[in-house]
Amino acid sequence: MAFELVELSTGNMVGYYDTRRAALRDVLDTVNRHGDGAVETLALGYDAPGGAGGLIAKGSDLVQLAHQEFPRHNRIAKARK
Repeated sequence: MAFELVELSTGNMVGYYDTRRAALRDVLDTVNRHGDGAVETLALGYDAPGGAGGLIAKGSDLVQLAHQEFPRHNRIAKARK
C-alpha cells in the first residue's frame, strides 16, 4: 500500500510514502517548523492494490493524527521552544 500527501487547493502530490507513519512524520515536522497552518490544505490518502484507495485525514484532522502517532516527538518539540 502506498500513501500520498496531496495539496488540496491545487491537487498536486506533495509526497509519496511507503508507510503511513513516514507520511505523518513529515506532517509533524512541518507543523513543528511552520505551525498548523502550513498543512491546513493537505490531505493524506492511500492507494491499495487493485486500485482501491481513500482518504485518511485532511487539514486539522491530519495534524491531530500526526500528534497522536508521535506523542514523544511532541514533547521534544515543545521543550525546544
